Amino acid sequence: MRLTAALSDGHRLFAIRYSSDVEVPTLYHRRACSTGGRALVSEPLEDGEDGWTAIPPGSWAEIGVEGAAISPFCPAHAALAA
Repeated sequence: MRLTAALSDGHRLFAIRYSSDVEVPTLYHRRACSTGGRALVSEPLEDGEDGWTAIPPGSWAEIGVEGAAISPFCPAHAALAA
């Protein structure tokens, strides 16, 4: 299974980057200098554009005005199989 997903509560962005194999979809975030908001994308919008930070594979991210909090994401079925 491969999953990259993003959700929002209107104030924060929440994202998952996960794969049960070695091919994990990409996910990046950065602060938008012009608006002060945050962007969450599968690939940086333009080649050579600075400031994008990759969210590590197997992660849950909470992104708000104060920055990004990244923590491990491990589904229960994966934990039980280990």
